[in-house]
Amino acid sequence: MLVSPSNDYLGIIEASLESRHVNADNKIITARVTETNPPKLYNITDETLQWDSNQEYTVSIIALLKWEHLDTTTQRSVLASAMRRYQMLTQGDRVIDQVLAMDEQMGRIKSRANNITDRKKNILNNMDAANRWPYNNGGR
Repeated sequence: MLVSPSNDYLGIIEASLESRHVNADNKIITARVTETNPPKLYNITDETLQWDSNQEYTVSIIALLKWEHLDTTTQRSVLASAMRRYQMLTQGDRVIDQVLAMDEQMGRIKSRANNITDRKKNILNNMDAANRWPYNNGGR
């Protein structure tokens, strides 16, 4: 069973099985989300809602969030993309499109940077203690 809609998000748009699994007939298992409440992952290949509990499945979920639950940098990135598309549909000015393309790219970069900051991850997290020592001791 997938997560039910709540105040934080409005539901699941799509869920896909990322890990590769085969059934008893050696066919690759494909899946989709049911339109029930709560949504469930349906095994299309075997036509069942039952999944083998002895296996680990990786599922990619695309959720529908409320606008106000997105952080400001993500909202700005979405707006920059929408402005560029609207301008091309209504005016089609290539010079303005180039300016808006740069704005869109900067919005996307800032949104990703904010996401990385929120996760509190950096490239040094995966280093072993011996390699991390100079960074933790001010380069000494």
